[in-house]
Amino acid sequence: MTSPETAAPGTAHDSSLGFPCEIDQVEKQLAAIWESNEAATKASLVNFVIISHQPGSLEENHRLVGGLTRDHACRVILVEAAEKQTGSQDKARAWITAHCHLRGGSRSVCSEQIAFRLGAASPGTMRHLLLKHLESDLPVVVWWQGEPGLDFEPRLTSVVDRLIVDSSRWPESTLAENWQRILEAAHAGPRPLTLHDLAWSRGHHWRQAVASLFDHPHAAQAIHGIHTLRITSSRSDSASARFLAAWLASALHLEPADANIPPTQWVTSDKRPVRFLWEEAGGRCLSSLDIVADEGRVSLCQKNDHHLEGTMSDGSFSTSMALPAKTGDDAHWIAALLSRGGKSSLHPQILPRFLLFSGIDPANALA
Repeated sequence: MTSPETAAPGTAHDSSLGFPCEIDQVEKQLAAIWESNEAATKASLVNFVIISHQPGSLEENHRLVGGLTRDHACRVILVEAAEKQTGSQDKARAWITAHCHLRGGSRSVCSEQIAFRLGAASPGTMRHLLLKHLESDLPVVVWWQGEPGLDFEPRLTSVVDRLIVDSSRWPESTLAENWQRILEAAHAGPRPLTLHDLAWSRGHHWRQAVASLFDHPHAAQAIHGIHTLRITSSRSDSASARFLAAWLASALHLEPADANIPPTQWVTSDKRPVRFLWEEAGGRCLSSLDIVADEGRVSLCQKNDHHLEGTMSDGSFSTSMALPAKTGDDAHWIAALLSRGGKSSLHPQILPRFLLFSGIDPANALA
């Protein structure tokens, strides 16, 4: 099988998700598949779990994982859980398949996939399913799509090594509650849980571009006179803008100038005031960044899907340059996270300032 959309070896599809089976027969059916097939090799380096409450997410995530497994062998567990009782559709269902890709000739390397469609089950039901089907000797990476609902609970997250969320998809009205729940889970387990937010990932190229611009002598001279930072982003992804602001505040060693949440102004270590201004635009999650200093200006804007344009100017000098900045979809950033492994040392340092920019008291959220 050369296509990630093919069924597990030796089975036939009756749906796009693969071969249906009873939930209590999943492991037995998977074992039978590999016993009867000599042309494919099962491989997995990690348990990769995607949990969603969005109807139809199983099929979408199945297609997404088909591409990820080309470079990241894993045991995939997909869960679509209903948020409300739906009558006859409340019965849990399961499918098995494998995403297989040719490696070194005619032999395929395959990543197993188990897909569950659940009714409005109790938190214990989801936890039991995951614990039963995780490969016990492999790390567990969970991508929790959407808001952390009632089934997001400590006994479930206690077995997770890395949790991926996307706070840009959360309504502003529940932002503080969601972060409280996420951070409680991150600190409640018997082992450290590494947290990743895709809203932070989307600013990766912007952070690299800013660092590159300030390597230039003219920009470096202006850094101590910065007094205004203006960030333009789409309304649908203000979280990425707040993460960029938090990173800038950290890099410039800024602290809140007052006790307001969010702060109305920030100050440098020598008490000079610095303002953050926010603007909205359609389209891209981040559109532009304008850094204004006493002795010049540094600006970035997204020109196309592959490049940022950076400009620097003062009274006697002006230059511009193109900087790489490929805009990626969720699959792109998930693949990057799976490639890196380990912990992000920067994200936890930025989080308290991000929470402040989001109107959340980090003293309460991180307690």
